[in-house]
Amino acid sequence: MTRRSLLTPAVVVSLALLLPSQTQAQSVFAMGGGAFPTSDFGTAFDDGWMVAGGLKLPLGPGGLWFGIEGSYGENGTDVDGVDANPIGAMAKLGLDIPTAGGLNPYVFVGAGLLALKES
Repeated sequence: MTRRSLLTPAVVVSLALLLPSQTQAQSVFAMGGGAFPTSDFGTAFDDGWMVAGGLKLPLGPGGLWFGIEGSYGENGTDVDGVDANPIGAMAKLGLDIPTAGGLNPYVFVGAGLLALKES
């Protein structure tokens, strides 16, 4: 199921890159940082790291956009030699909020999946 979940955003990205009208308007992003489990997860998993990236495609004038995002991370566990790898995918629909100045705020709604793989 995880492979199917990750295949869908990959197909969407591939198709988006093939659309000539969208290729100049799309934006690609990447981010990374620490992963700090809390609550019950904090007792089972150690601190770790996570990276994510995605694609944002405008849906016409007015600031409406569609985006997809994928993420991957690693957290240690109390079991020697066993790590946990969260793998996620999300689809988003968003709206840019116009402002004067250098800030570019936006709001979005989305749905996604997160799987946990042991390595």
